[in-house]
Amino acid sequence: MIVDINDDEKMPIVYKKYWITYVYYKQSILYRGLKNNDKASKAIDKAIENLKDNLKNSEDYALYAACTSFSIQFANMTQLGSIAAEVQENAQKSLELDPKNVRAYYVLASQNFYTPKMFGGMTKVEEYGIKGIACPMSKDEAFYSPYWGKVDLYRILMKYYETEKKTMELQKINGLAKKEFPSFFK
Repeated sequence: MIVDINDDEKMPIVYKKYWITYVYYKQSILYRGLKNNDKASKAIDKAIENLKDNLKNSEDYALYAACTSFSIQFANMTQLGSIAAEVQENAQKSLELDPKNVRAYYVLASQNFYTPKMFGGMTKVEEYGIKGIACPMSKDEAFYSPYWGKVDLYRILMKYYETEKKTMELQKINGLAKKEFPSFFK
């Protein structure tokens, strides 16, 4: 797949590094789901390495924050705080550059959801989720523009409401998700 991206002559160069990073990110998620943490860790390291010196716009910062956030599960305990701070910093930078970047809100909501409550987790999931689902899926209609994250943001928000036993809010968000993405939410 990465070879295909590099060989795609129609794809603007600005998107090639982005989508290669995204492929490594998703590959890491796949390996993690298959319980192959070694391959998952290597794939997310490649994703981070591929993008870290090329952060040019809101989308780059959001993807980099997502990759860094996912990498936290492979880090040792002494690194957790600094990695979490880096995720926050990069997601916020993404929002400074584009306040309507749904992917940045997804990263922030996800990180807050998976952070233990004693470290401030579960306090901003709803705030980030509501702001994020109000954003457009993509900033423009360009074929290669990023479009991922909104479905996942709905899922995180629904998980949050379910965990917090906020039934009415869950039903409302579930209805919005079904309306916007009927093929993903039944």
